[in-house]
Amino acid sequence: MQFIVDTLADVAVKQQVAEVRAQRAEQRMDKLERQMKGIQTLVKTGMKMIIDVQKAQKVTNQKLSALTDQVADLAQETAGLAESQKDTDRKFKSWLESMRSNGHKGSNGSRKKPN
Repeated sequence: MQFIVDTLADVAVKQQVAEVRAQRAEQRMDKLERQMKGIQTLVKTGMKMIIDVQKAQKVTNQKLSALTDQVADLAQETAGLAESQKDTDRKFKSWLESMRSNGHKGSNGSRKKPN
């Protein structure tokens, strides 16, 4: 009978130890579950941010493309203006040379009236 009592006491002690271990394991599982939920939240938030950045990048690319087109148009206009200015300079030089060769002494067109 003493053997049965000792065995039951030993079983009771081992059961208590097992219950303590089970509680610790459950606490660890709870902690891991909370961490996993936190990681899931971070991943979802990160994915939303990536999508927002991609949308913003698309808009930026469209605006940059439009701006590049405008710069190209301005460059063409500037080249046209430069050519026009060269033409004006050539005409002015030609006129100036014709004035010199015709004997004009650079008067500004105002003449003194005889008294």
